[in-house]
Amino acid sequence: MEKKSRAKGTQDAIALLIEDHKKVQKMFKDYDRLKEQDGADVDKSQLCKQICDELTIHTHIEEEIFYTAARAAIDESLEIIRTKTPAHFQTQPGQRSTVQGHLGRAEATLSAARC
Repeated sequence: MEKKSRAKGTQDAIALLIEDHKKVQKMFKDYDRLKEQDGADVDKSQLCKQICDELTIHTHIEEEIFYTAARAAIDESLEIIRTKTPAHFQTQPGQRSTVQGHLGRAEATLSAARC
């Protein structure tokens, strides 16, 4: 049940980030429209502050929530690869199975993503 809850939380975070992207993109389009208008300096200034505030919040969500959750999922996957590999996939030193090669690549990929 915890995995379903974590997956739902991750989906919610992704949905929130996507919504934030759309919101800020719209704000930039609005700013571009204001650039073409005379006497819109106050509106441009206010919109610029809103864009900065939204980007600050967005960055916080990415760094503190999304990336933290992604790192935890990667760490969990690495732990599963390292500790739960069935014995019949393990070979003697000097031998290498196809499955071990795939597991090794998966571990290397996850380790690289963890950084």
